[in-house]
Amino acid sequence: MSEIDKARSQTGEAYRTLRGAIISGELRPGLRLSPAELSARFAFGPTPIREALARLAAENLAVAFEQRGYRVASLSGSELRELLDLRLGFEREAMFRSMREGGADWEAGVISAYHLLSRTEAPHPGIAPAALEDWSRRHDAFHLAIIDGCTAPWLRRFHAMAVEQVERYRVAILRHHGVPVAEARLHRLLSHEEHAALRDAVLSRDTARADAALTAHVGETAEIFAAMFEAYESGLAVAG
Repeated sequence: MSEIDKARSQTGEAYRTLRGAIISGELRPGLRLSPAELSARFAFGPTPIREALARLAAENLAVAFEQRGYRVASLSGSELRELLDLRLGFEREAMFRSMREGGADWEAGVISAYHLLSRTEAPHPGIAPAALEDWSRRHDAFHLAIIDGCTAPWLRRFHAMAVEQVERYRVAILRHHGVPVAEARLHRLLSHEEHAALRDAVLSRDTARADAALTAHVGETAEIFAAMFEAYESGLAVAG
């Protein structure tokens, strides 16, 4: 491998590492991103770190300050609402395309993803962290399976970007203690019955029924999520 290829590889690894740390909340919103500190913390050279930060700024995960380096992008209620709307729009269109374009392999993927989700303990008060993580992974896999028949790469990319940005909010909210949750509503939305209805509508290629199921499911989840973030912001203001 040439020196140029090695440099590109290191920059790519640094970018993926920092990106994951921001989305997971390891690097919290508003945190100053010092190349020297990040280099020591993640064992990358200063140059790959700086190049990675520039890429993250282009994705709105980091913010550049004149002569002062970078910070992790902050969170805001207005941005969350916009992201939730975009996520639903992208997912609806990708689902419609999947229903038109998807074949037997796509159908099998939807069935398999739902089966794994249905065999997983649904979130509830007191659920073990490992079980919650397992459910979250399979829940995301089910929603991705629904749009996996879509062959439009840019639509898939925009959807993934919206989902990852929203994930930053989910992590921030759930890591902050004292955020009230409408447990009955949330439990119903996350139940296997709601996902089974979405699965059946999609596999039947019934556009109207699938649209109604996805819009109601994601829309109400977004409403609860936005309310939780408002409570999260209020809690931060009180703590501050």
